[in-house]
Amino acid sequence: MNLPRYTRRLTSLVLVGTVTGYWGFSGNTDLVPEDASADADRVDSYLGGAEIRQFGADGALSRTLTANHIEHRTAGDHYFFIKPTMQIFRPGKTPLQIRAQEAESNADQTQVELRRSVRVEELATVPLQLHTERLMVIPGNNFAWTPEPVAYYRGDSTTLAVGMNAYLDQNRIELLNDVRGHYETR
Repeated sequence: MNLPRYTRRLTSLVLVGTVTGYWGFSGNTDLVPEDASADADRVDSYLGGAEIRQFGADGALSRTLTANHIEHRTAGDHYFFIKPTMQIFRPGKTPLQIRAQEAESNADQTQVELRRSVRVEELATVPLQLHTERLMVIPGNNFAWTPEPVAYYRGDSTTLAVGMNAYLDQNRIELLNDVRGHYETR
């Protein structure tokens, strides 16, 4: 079939234009693979200035968790907290306050990992302070631990160690490795 030259050119332009228009303007993204990692850590909900309160079986307040903001992330179904403060109320004892720059917890909050400038304080007669960079807390068991270096301050005494187990309901701390202390008596 012998078509005139201008008809062949016109047909070519229409075909190229149709294909280009379909690929470029149809919104079809099948040719571009999706970035699965971008969706894996997607935030699906956000709370600003949030406070979570948990009550014990007796109806008494057992702990609170406040944060500048809380994000729920779809990957792994977990929560991410910015500047969290956790208070753990213990019957007959002074409450513990735990602060950090960030934290992460599983969906049911049975385990909370606090990170960056973690501070544990008990404002008793002789104040207690504990500083570390990472602390895992299991609130239901009143247990906390870290493999990181720890600085423990009580009154004028300082104890440094690497690794710690803390039994929060028993006021007991086990310092695990390289323990060094500086104690002053009055």
